[in-house]
Amino acid sequence: MKRTKRVLCLMSLTLTAVGCVGQSQMDKLKMSYRKSQEQVIELKGRLEETNERLGQIQNATRNDPNLIAQLKELESENGTLRQKLSDVEQRILGMDQIGPLPAELDQALMELAESNPELMAYDPDLGMVKFQSDLTFDLGSVAIKPAALVGLSQLAKIFNTDVASKYEVRIVGHTDDVPIRQMSTRKLHPTNWHLSVHRSISVKDAISKDGVPANRIGVAGYGEFHPIASNTPRRGNELNRRVEIFLVPRTYKSVVAEAVSVPADDEAGGELEVTSPVVEAPTEQGDPVDAGK
Repeated sequence: MKRTKRVLCLMSLTLTAVGCVGQSQMDKLKMSYRKSQEQVIELKGRLEETNERLGQIQNATRNDPNLIAQLKELESENGTLRQKLSDVEQRILGMDQIGPLPAELDQALMELAESNPELMAYDPDLGMVKFQSDLTFDLGSVAIKPAALVGLSQLAKIFNTDVASKYEVRIVGHTDDVPIRQMSTRKLHPTNWHLSVHRSISVKDAISKDGVPANRIGVAGYGEFHPIASNTPRRGNELNRRVEIFLVPRTYKSVVAEAVSVPADDEAGGELEVTSPVVEAPTEQGDPVDAGK
């Protein structure tokens, strides 16, 4: 058994060292994961300290200029700590499910993002392509804008390559924290959670039309609950309105081939086409584009 493992590893080294290099990268990822968890603990402790000091100063402030200045400084520090904590937690979220991608696939995704810098960004550490929602959708809408459809079509071509076929495509929608108020929008998307999932489904529909098999795609939505920047009271934050698309190792092995034709009963002599189910996002009905949610 040991000899077999050594032979397999030598074969991997001959064929671009995929096995051994992959293990090394995974070890680094695990180390980074542990460090990130330690950083979360430290940041939460510092955040608790600033919250306690804020409470003490707020109770004693009244009209003391020195205390007011300290209060503003602490509020700024508190906001910075919250942002750092959110960033680290977001990184950990990705590490839970993502590993390093093959060099060929990594390069293709990087080049695509670099050619569409306003629309998308690529994070090689997470194997994730992020679309800015404001450029992908109108506010409160799940209809994908034409420019974003072109970008998703280009992305689908990469997902359909042999090197990417070993990976599942996980689409995750996010919104800001501004509640959905328009009745016409709420009928279709009652909450930000619904809106984030429905947008993920729209992206799924788009790449499915370009040939990405449905059984390789997963959709999810976090609503406003995974922000990457501070929201403002009325306008939220455009950085939080986003769709993230992850490539992760396939966890599902189909018991039938995709779009396989199998014989029906002998008397009918016909064929039955087996395909994966498709879930459609709610159809929109002329929601105002610039009136918010």
